[in-house]
Amino acid sequence: MEAPHTKKQRYTVWQSVSQTRAKLEAINMVKKDINYFQLRRSFVDMAQAIFEFLGKKFPLDVINNVMMYARQLPAYAGGMEIGEDIFNAQMAEHFGLTSTSMLQKMYRVCCKTERAPFVMDVSDYCELVCTFMADNLRIKADFVFNCYSSRGKDGMFITRKELVGSVRPMVLEFADDDLDGGGEMEIINYFVDLITTKVDLDSNGKIDRWEFHKLVSQDILMLQFLGPCLPDGKHINVFKKKIYGKSKFEVQAIFRNERQRTLKSYDNVKKGMIIQDLYPVPLELP
Repeated sequence: MEAPHTKKQRYTVWQSVSQTRAKLEAINMVKKDINYFQLRRSFVDMAQAIFEFLGKKFPLDVINNVMMYARQLPAYAGGMEIGEDIFNAQMAEHFGLTSTSMLQKMYRVCCKTERAPFVMDVSDYCELVCTFMADNLRIKADFVFNCYSSRGKDGMFITRKELVGSVRPMVLEFADDDLDGGGEMEIINYFVDLITTKVDLDSNGKIDRWEFHKLVSQDILMLQFLGPCLPDGKHINVFKKKIYGKSKFEVQAIFRNERQRTLKSYDNVKKGMIIQDLYPVPLELP
């Protein structure tokens, strides 16, 4: 095709290009609007699902604010994935949970995906944070049990092997340096026997889900007897002040640059981490 030479021909070509560009820009604007409303609709549906999960007794406006907070955490704007790095950083920063082994279990339990690689999304994270703040003991007990069971949400019992795995870090942390392998297992088995005597009501060698719920209903201090996976009241109250009674725009402003800030500070937190006592509640034989 020969290049236009006359002014009229050049103007015609320019007009055609301008019209095509305008049409493309209009199409892109429509696509952006569609994507925006689809994304907005999905967040509304997520908030409603969490509202129903919590028994329709948790404030819906608080769920929406937590959703706005969670949306600041993915690696890019509009993203949905929350990786383990930012998850661990947020758990340490806002909820005082720093046990790496427990955080791994919590992350796996919260992911809706059934197979590896397990990736948490904004909805999963929002549900977890709302569980932290909820007053529903049954939901909290279910979450804790799922963390203690290697089968996660599908687990119906905690085996002796899992108990040994939970007790071992405590023994390694506080036992004498000259303790040999045999002595180590003797102490571990002592604590495991103590736990099963207290909790295993049907004496089948495992802690069933209903046994755990019954134990917790009788003594709330036993809720996290194999290690903390829920924040304490102090951390919850501080976090609530950033969420409750705020507009979504205020929450967005509070947590702006949250990902970059906490990932940077988390490196310093990890340097000072120690193995937490995974057996904080003393058990007494009946």
